[in-house]
This record gives sequence, structure tokens and C-alpha cells, in this order.
Amino acid sequence: NDDVTHLSLPLGKIVNPLNDDVTECVFYGFGGDGTVGANKESAKIIGDYRQDMCVQAYFEYDAKKSSGYTLSHMRFAHAQTLSAPYKIQDMQADFVACHNESYAEANKFDVLRYAKSGGIFFLNTKIASLPPEQRLRALEENLSPSILKTLALRKVKFYITDAGSLAKAYGLKGKINMICMAAFFRLSGVIPFDEAILLLKSSIKKTYSYRGEDVVRKNHELLDAACSEERLIAVDVPSRWKRAHLTEKRRAYLNRHIALIDDAKTKKFVQEIAEPVSHLEGDSIPVSLFLQNAMLGGNMITGTSKFEKRRPNSSGLV
Repeated sequence: NDDVTHLSLPLGKIVNPLNDDVTECVFYGFGGDGTVGANKESAKIIGDYRQDMCVQAYFEYDAKKSSGYTLSHMRFAHAQTLSAPYKIQDMQADFVACHNESYAEANKFDVLRYAKSGGIFFLNTKIASLPPEQRLRALEENLSPSILKTLALRKVKFYITDAGSLAKAYGLKGKINMICMAAFFRLSGVIPFDEAILLLKSSIKKTYSYRGEDVVRKNHELLDAACSEERLIAVDVPSRWKRAHLTEKRRAYLNRHIALIDDAKTKKFVQEIAEPVSHLEGDSIPVSLFLQNAMLGGNMITGTSKFEKRRPNSSGLV
């Protein structure tokens, strides 16, 4: 977005040149939760056992490594070749998964930016364990209004599951990757679901056999439980979500960490540079803002990571 030299070419309408038989998928994971490893295994399983299919995968990692975000772009095609040397574009993904519910909260990531109209959104959330009569209200109270609005306007099919509680029940606390992988194969239809489960069980035995039969058995039992329909809950998106919006009171609360900054220069930097970058929207920052924040030549203000902390208002001043 070069608003200084005005040499940027307008992108115009986004066009997807790929055939309809190409399934595009995006996965938001949490560093260390096994999402990337599971996606690599999915690509390997399909690539090795389905000679009539082509798989493409690209992975992004947060600089913080463990506990940072991970983003996986994957394409599956019923063809011998797949030529698409670029990431999945906005509103092009058939399937979007968010394995960490905090990403879908207000002031986090726009996890539905890639979701196409009529696509599928899968969310791993503790809300799935609540009684049915409480789930809808809990989703409205915890998810970002922009996400609720997008779900309704794009008519996205919405599914939730509580992978964390299920993994803990089978003695595999924190190991949500197999559960989420099963949900992916069930919802995406990349390959027949029964075939996918057989391949996953074979992969589990090959991967964990050195750790003993007990570990293999637990993973097989966990996979069977994850495949049950009562675990994967379809959410009926109400039409009122089309009018969802962020209230001023809620906006002020979300921006409380900025309100605590006394230095005007630092406050401007956090608002105009650090915030968009932390929300994975750094590409949208105009060039002029880099100049206004004295970043010409790559200069950076130091000591700003403290403004990204999860409890920026521990003093209670705001």
C-alpha cells in the first residue's frame, strides 16, 4: 500500500485461477499443539497413498516459536500436478480451522479472512462441552463480532468441538492434533472419511509403536471417539449475527493496553505499527505510517513487547 510514491498497482477483484476440484484449506494453530505436524502428516498420507492426487503445503510460524501462532496453507487436487506457487488468497478457502479459541476472540486474528462463501469453519473451543441451550450465547459473548458477522453474511457452515477435554479424558492432555485431523477429514471431504480413518490408524501405529502398545491403543481409542458425530457439533448460525458489532465499551476495554502508554511516540508506534502486525495485518499498513514513525532504514523502537502481554492492565489504572 504505497501512498508515498503511488507506484503500487491496484489489485482489482480477486480471481482464483485454480480448477473447482482443488480443495484449499487454512489452519490456525498454537505453537506446540501439533497442528503443523498433523498437517504435514495429512499431506504425507494423501501423497503416499493416493497416486491420483496432488498435495501442496506451506507453513508460517511466529518468531516466538512455541506458544506463538502457526498458519498452514494446504491444497489438495485430484490431479497429477498442481501449479500454485502462492498462498491461499482471501475468501478462497473451502475449509478454515482454528485450533485455538483465543484467536477467534475480539482483538485477535481475523480467522475467517480466507473463508469463501458457503465454506466450512471448524473451531476447537471449550464451549462445545456446554449444555446445548448455553452454547449459542457463549459463542456470542466470546467470539469477535466481526467473525460472527462474517459467518452469517458468507453463509459459512460452522462446526465446533472440545478437543482439549477429549484428549485429557484419554490421558493425552494437550494432544489435540489427532482429534482436529479427524474433524478435518470428516468435514472437508478431501478423501472418503472411512479411508482417511484407516490411513490415520496406520500412521499412528507407525509413528508411536516405539512408545509401546498402550500409547498406540490410546491414540486409536481417541481417534474413534473424535469421529463420533456427537463430538463434532454443527452450529446453526442465527440471522441476527449479520448485525453483530463491537460496542464502544468493549472497544475501550480491548484497547486498554494502549491507554496505559504515557509516551506519545511509543503510543503512536503501537497503534499504527505494532497492533496491525500483531493481528497479522501488517501488509495493510500504508508506507506513509512507516515514515511518520521514523522507521526509514529499518529503525525500530525497542522495548515494545511488554505492550503485547496478556495482562497489560495489572495495575488496575484503566
